[in-house]
Amino acid sequence: MAVNKLSISSGAVIQGVPGSLIPVFSYINPEIILTKMLSDYLGLMNLPNLYSNNLGAVRVSGVHPFALLMFAQDNSTEVPTGLFPSVTITDTSDQDSFELLAYGEEAGLIDSSAVNSLAEGVAEDSIILAPANLAALQTATANGAQISVRRYKYISTHDIMFSIWHEENKEVVNQLYDICKSFLIIQLSSIKKAGVGITGGVGGRRSGDVSTEFGRLLYGASINIRATIEIDMMICYIGSGPFPTNFVVEPTVRVGM
Repeated sequence: MAVNKLSISSGAVIQGVPGSLIPVFSYINPEIILTKMLSDYLGLMNLPNLYSNNLGAVRVSGVHPFALLMFAQDNSTEVPTGLFPSVTITDTSDQDSFELLAYGEEAGLIDSSAVNSLAEGVAEDSIILAPANLAALQTATANGAQISVRRYKYISTHDIMFSIWHEENKEVVNQLYDICKSFLIIQLSSIKKAGVGITGGVGGRRSGDVSTEFGRLLYGASINIRATIEIDMMICYIGSGPFPTNFVVEPTVRVGM
């Protein structure tokens, strides 16, 4: 449940304790979303039986195997097993256009049904809201009461990389590159529904990356995508009187809108 799925109505605040402001915002982590979706996709392909090269279990993670190898090397600890073949998905950078910051400001009221939806989002890790603040919202909307809110949203552009590595067998890297690319193409609509809208196509480096660090020969490849993510935020005001003006976006400062 995302903040933008909530139903808010217009009107005046009915009840509350003066002075309480509670921020709520949706949480979309492309690394977590894409890691889960790619893992499921690889499971459908039954990789151990797919190629003569026997890809075996592919490690899909947001943590690069080189980081784990460096840690083991620096601390003289045992190298973890199952590091390769690997696909590491990292959200390398994001950029927020000023024109799209808080572009969707909306004011209104929410009731207990909306707060229940927020609770569902908290349970699904798609809403960031402290338990104490959730409890305060539940108390404030009890017995049919409503509280005043302002909802905002912004769009950010993310550069995301799929880093593919395997030891000794370069062909496995090429195969994984094509598999990851097919995942992005076939699952394009599903990825967008999950909150990550791929824009600008899919590109990368299919082969040519080599590492001889850590006492082993490693072959690598990478896929780069650009994606837009819409984030929704809400400020809940538990109190009487007008909404605090420091949380009102003035239209005069919106450039290009």
